[in-house]
Amino acid sequence: MSHQSLIDLNRRRWQRLCVSLRVVNLPDKASVYRQGERCADVYAIARGHIKLTRVSAAGMAHTMIILPAGDVCGAPLTGEPIPRVPDTATTKGAAELYRIPVRELMAAVATDTELAEFIIQRLAKRQGFLERRVEQLLNRDVSGRVVAILFELTGSYGGRCAHGHEIDVRLTQQELAEMTGASRPTVSTVLNRLRDKGIISYTRHYICIESLRALEKYI
Repeated sequence: MSHQSLIDLNRRRWQRLCVSLRVVNLPDKASVYRQGERCADVYAIARGHIKLTRVSAAGMAHTMIILPAGDVCGAPLTGEPIPRVPDTATTKGAAELYRIPVRELMAAVATDTELAEFIIQRLAKRQGFLERRVEQLLNRDVSGRVVAILFELTGSYGGRCAHGHEIDVRLTQQELAEMTGASRPTVSTVLNRLRDKGIISYTRHYICIESLRALEKYI
């Protein structure tokens, strides 16, 4: 099953599988749900991006992952009637979401093998990304973690750069710092070094990759 066939604005496909589907259009930085809340819905991202964050026991917010169009988030598929969500979900840019009751989605997954495959692939991809982050924290220095995260994000989150570069990632330095387990000043130092080598440029809200091949050499 292709990414295009199920997600790419194919609302009729989703509505045929989940008749209670509702389309939700949200502006930039809108809250979808908050960590610890009970949530009875799953959200399929039809357009835009969703940032998932978690707050530590010390009260610090950490960016866990940024999900692109074609991914899902929301209520865990645990079988609980109204489970608590482990993350806070916020839009990055305007987004269009398909809101589906979790019970209805689980019933659809049980009867539609393509949908089941799609959900499993999305969750497996996310688990792999988070596992690689843990491995990077254990085995790489900050510079290596920054480069690895940037390179990986270009595959799922990058887009053709509007600033004249090869590709860009809509990511702030603070978000990159949270994802690499480093301080913002330390990440800024690494980015400055990469910029001086002509590998990246950056603005307040974007990190622009001048050469993906050059960035890959630093992994």
